[in-house]
Amino acid sequence: MTMQVGLGILFPDFGPPPGRIAAVMEDLGYDSLWIGDHTHTPTSLDLSNKQSREINENYWRNLDMFVALTAAATVTRKLRLGTGLCLLAQRDPITVAKEAATLDHLSGGRLDFGVGAGWNAEEMANHGTSFSARWRLLHERTEVVRTIWTEDEPEFHGEFESFDPIRSYPKPVQRPNPPIVVGGNGSKAIELAARLPAEWMPMFTSGKWSEIKKQHDGLLESAVEQGRDPESVRLIPFLLDEPPHGLLEEMTEAGVEQIVLSIWVRRGEEEVFLRTIDSLAARLID
Repeated sequence: MTMQVGLGILFPDFGPPPGRIAAVMEDLGYDSLWIGDHTHTPTSLDLSNKQSREINENYWRNLDMFVALTAAATVTRKLRLGTGLCLLAQRDPITVAKEAATLDHLSGGRLDFGVGAGWNAEEMANHGTSFSARWRLLHERTEVVRTIWTEDEPEFHGEFESFDPIRSYPKPVQRPNPPIVVGGNGSKAIELAARLPAEWMPMFTSGKWSEIKKQHDGLLESAVEQGRDPESVRLIPFLLDEPPHGLLEEMTEAGVEQIVLSIWVRRGEEEVFLRTIDSLAARLID
């Protein structure tokens, strides 16, 4: 089995255009491009949180996820296009259903719909999203999107979202819907991946692989209890560092078919970025 390799990128406005990078990636043999989602970064962000101390200007200089993925779609033919991750808990689900279905339509069915609850409480607050309710919101709004994708006259009545029958097109090319991928670590992400149902994309450094593998085994057990085919519970590791020698072989033996590597675009280092994705392809792609 050949491991499929994708890249996860938060494209800043000062970096190379996503279309150019997507075309290069396809030529190099990459399988997928995943683009991150942040609408803004509040200047009042609480930096006492470890994760928030690690943010850089890419988080507020980033291009819109759906627009950037559409630019990538127009210059590629095979590259999968992933929302990585759509912060659906702070987005309108009817609008997202339209945007995502349009992207799948224009790309000929290449969308992977990754969703996440998010971690930036201040960003969520500006969207009127309760941080404590974000996982329930994510679950319900993902169900809204899937309902709109799969029904001719969908309606929905839930805890947060409610609407009578509507018409919304286009529908995704992929039927019944594009793959749904829950991103995030911990019990809530695993529980949601089992319940939706969806695939799971944990984000971790390579040294944490054994821990992630154990969590995935637990996800499989939970999914099977709910009547799911274990083959449908795919694990898509999102690696925050370059995998050391031997790790991909371990992942392949565990049944992993696809990984995504996080890579940053640094200001003034476009050529370094291009050399990096070239060298990674030479090492990791058969």
